[in-house]
Amino acid sequence: MSGRWSRAVAGAALMLALPALSACNGGGDPESEGTPTPKFSEAPSESASASASASGPAPGPVTPKQIAKAYLRELSRGINEGEVDGFLNYTNGACINCQSVADGIEQRYGSGGSMKNSSGWQLVSFQKLGAAPDGPGTVYTSTVDIGSQQSLDASGSIVQQSQASTETFIFLFRRVDGELKIAGWDVK
Repeated sequence: MSGRWSRAVAGAALMLALPALSACNGGGDPESEGTPTPKFSEAPSESASASASASGPAPGPVTPKQIAKAYLRELSRGINEGEVDGFLNYTNGACINCQSVADGIEQRYGSGGSMKNSSGWQLVSFQKLGAAPDGPGTVYTSTVDIGSQQSLDASGSIVQQSQASTETFIFLFRRVDGELKIAGWDVK
């Protein structure tokens, strides 16, 4: 799969040239291995919430949509705080686009600069497209609202900015040691 970045997304994703999704690999097919079920319902009762808190952290996201939402939430936080481990935890380690964005964030913050994202990256829609064309995995299309962003140098001067936009993303999910992960993404 390949796609080109629009100017808005290029700015929003640190104007990195991102390779095609098919370069990402690893893991098994989430459809053939079954989808894990959450330990708690979508809206647990107060007693279930209390017992979940008392016994430890609630389970993390388990469906592709939940993982995509969590990834985008952590990406937004990473942009604003310079912390990339949060969103990289949702990837399989072979996602080139994920690592490219992480490298850009670390480079900006590592040089004393910072970044600001007005309203984060929000998942608007999410739909299964089918099996991955290059091996095991499942591909989903999604609409993502991306807030306006600014990259600042160490003196606080704006060195790059992008306007808010709505983009179509393609996500590839694969299993790694039984756990569903983002193996790649691209912009349509």
